[in-house]
Amino acid sequence: MSGRILSRATDIEARARAAAAASGLKFRHVMYSRVSAVRDNPDLDVFVEPLDDDAAHANFVAYRVPMAQELTPGHRPKMSQDFVRAVVMLFDVCDASDITPLERLRQ
Repeated sequence: MSGRILSRATDIEARARAAAAASGLKFRHVMYSRVSAVRDNPDLDVFVEPLDDDAAHANFVAYRVPMAQELTPGHRPKMSQDFVRAVVMLFDVCDASDITPLERLRQ
């Protein structure tokens, strides 16, 4: 999953609005997490991987994804609900009209 590192991202709102508009969408929310919270899980990490057009680009990675118990033989394996829940719980969301909760992390 790709995202941006707050310490390098000085244009969060402008970039989000432009990306949404280019896709025919509307910028509505920002999902964010502290890198330290992600790294508390030994199976997860965040890497800063700058792109030519985005010095703040980063990737959220999972080294190991636990799979759910197979209930029906022959079906494609699925990620564990517990793993998905743990990842989801790492993130907060703020509304596009007020990204101050995210900006407060700069302090």
